[in-house]
Amino acid sequence: MAGFNIKLPGSFKDPQVRTAIRLTYIRQKEIWNEAIGAFILVVGNEVSKHQDTGMSLASLFPTARKIGMLDQMPSLNPKVTQRKPLTYISRVREPSSFKNALVGVKLGEKASRISYGSEMRPLFLFSFEIRVYQYLLNEFGWGSIRAMDTIGKGRTAFFEHLHTTAPDFFPRLRDMFSSKGKTSFNGRRTRGKV
Repeated sequence: MAGFNIKLPGSFKDPQVRTAIRLTYIRQKEIWNEAIGAFILVVGNEVSKHQDTGMSLASLFPTARKIGMLDQMPSLNPKVTQRKPLTYISRVREPSSFKNALVGVKLGEKASRISYGSEMRPLFLFSFEIRVYQYLLNEFGWGSIRAMDTIGKGRTAFFEHLHTTAPDFFPRLRDMFSSKGKTSFNGRRTRGKV
């Protein structure tokens, strides 16, 4: 009887298996970063339409830098370079401090979390929080403009990228992302919800 057997975890010592795992993990990270890039570009393009000091747009730059897409972000084009007073997301006002792009970059350092796990235990995570008070107000229409809904638009771009790219790399995922049938992660057809 001819066949092919891989027994785990003993097969991890096999150099071909290790190489396949490493290359798969590298491609998974690339796909994940591309999806994050789709998110951040859509959000950046929406935020750039409503620049005052550029603080909100600048708060996205650290996330773009983490995934190597800073050069693709919309450029800062503020109406004014700075404005008083600075109000933090906690609604604490600092009357002597200015709102400007540099403060936006500093606040943006803690806006996102990106994690990939490891080759042997890939665990992909991306979270993003609005860290600029005026951006938060405008996101939900509580500021001087209609609700921007940048996070919703970015989320849509993120999942559209995964739905179009990941199934090409992992053909069995195509069924999981299709509306025709539900498939569990072990590849078996399921009844009801996954």
